[in-house]
Amino acid sequence: NEKGFTGVVEKKYNAHSQFLTTAISVGSIGLFLLLLILLWTLFKAIKTRNLWAILLVVVMVSSLSTESFLEKQAGVVPFVLFVSLVLFNKLPILQQADENKQV
Repeated sequence: NEKGFTGVVEKKYNAHSQFLTTAISVGSIGLFLLLLILLWTLFKAIKTRNLWAILLVVVMVSSLSTESFLEKQAGVVPFVLFVSLVLFNKLPILQQADENKQV
């Protein structure tokens, strides 16, 4: 760094927001892709009118807003798991909600 601010990098601080961390580390294309994944998941949840899936997306977005959740494996695994389950409607509670709607 030309101004000599290297302490933040050396101590491995993070931005405490996955959106900001993504924008800093991979740029606007990475941020766009992250937002696209979240919006696609939310659209799918709204399209199926599944309250549990919508709630899950809202919780994920709020978690990503307050912490760099995807910087560690402990955050990536649940994120990918829940997004996949919502998109493919395979979460047992989501399937149960769909069955109740059909009755």
